Amino acid sequence: MRRLTLSDAEIMSSLVKACMGSLAYGFEAKEWLQNESHVALLDGDDLGLFETPDGYNFKMHWCFSSKGKTALRVASSMRDKMFDGFGALMLWGWTPVFCSGARWFNRQLGGVSRGVHETENGPEEFFYLERAKWAISSLPRVQTPTVTTE
Repeated sequence: MRRLTLSDAEIMSSLVKACMGSLAYGFEAKEWLQNESHVALLDGDDLGLFETPDGYNFKMHWCFSSKGKTALRVASSMRDKMFDGFGALMLWGWTPVFCSGARWFNRQLGGVSRGVHETENGPEEFFYLERAKWAISSLPRVQTPTVTTE
């Protein structure tokens, strides 16, 4: 996995267009990559895009060619990289209700739903992942020692 730079704009543009089709109309990869607070992670042909206004809470977008367990493994690595490598406290995003596979994917990745809401794009489900959850759940389980007093 690697972070894309400005020199990767053409690669990013083609992956976004292949993933989003007409929804990518007007998207300019070069302009997007010029914003230093944006993070684009690439693993093979799988692309994770992360945008932030504050450096801690990132809106996430997935443009994956892989499917199923492979996609979940890649997305999990990207999620961990954002939390551990880029200091993200929260990843969040909107998923259209008609994209049931993407909604399932977000749940499998550990996303918490805050329900379906009407947006300018129609009904969408809001998902978020918090760093605190992953920090706690990734700790090894240890048995608490029993203390005896004499």
